[in-house]
Amino acid sequence: MATPCVMAILAHPDDELAIAGTLAACAAEGAEVALVCATSGDLGAEEEHTPEHRERLAEERREELRCSCRRLGIRHLQILPYGDSGWRPEHGEPPEGSLARASASEVIGRLVRLIRRYRPQAVITFGPDGLYGHRDHIAIGAYATAAFGAARDETLYTADMQAGLSPWRARRLFFMGISDVQRQMLMGHTGAAAVGQVTHTLDTGPHLRAKIDAAHCHETQKAMWEQLEGLLEMEEYRRIAATECLMLAVDRAPAQPGELPQGTILRHVLVG
Repeated sequence: MATPCVMAILAHPDDELAIAGTLAACAAEGAEVALVCATSGDLGAEEEHTPEHRERLAEERREELRCSCRRLGIRHLQILPYGDSGWRPEHGEPPEGSLARASASEVIGRLVRLIRRYRPQAVITFGPDGLYGHRDHIAIGAYATAAFGAARDETLYTADMQAGLSPWRARRLFFMGISDVQRQMLMGHTGAAAVGQVTHTLDTGPHLRAKIDAAHCHETQKAMWEQLEGLLEMEEYRRIAATECLMLAVDRAPAQPGELPQGTILRHVLVG
């Protein structure tokens, strides 16, 4: 079979860590992996939000994301030119240039172009819950879902065809999920009830080292990851951290079990 492609469309640098083992496994098992990050994460978790600080933080976080991609074997990274919108609407008006203030048609068009360029068989993004309620997560999940459908329609975003691209019908759309135990760990951060049902519970244990190494790339988020690691005894933490959950939202692909070896993460993502 032709080299498959798996694309993740997420909101911030470090969002990839929720599915880092899955992405690393797909890359190691022979897929091209593309990561689209909608924002620079320039608000972060800090209180200082001057333009100078945001610009400096944005560049730091972009470099951290590049480091994470190298650790995970992700060859293709696209960072869209939007800023972080902040956690929730009650936290205030999103800044100028943020994802929340961007035109939906513009964002969807950018994503359609990338889907047509990379031609993924599977797309992974946030569901309507945003995993835990962040408005950028909810927004990019909605835009990615729309782009997943629009990318196959030759009457939409026709400038892509003039640029040499062609419509692309991706096979599968996944929403990121979370286990009950993981949700309990994030109780202080949850902002939305889970939607849908986990369909794929993946044991990415062989790639946990890459996931931990990728987490350590995100120095600006170090306090958060150190706190998370300290919640559990190491053995239990490793088991939980190695478990990643997906919800199959759209499946256009008939099962083709002979294409990939049994038991591989890539097989689960593409046909399992």
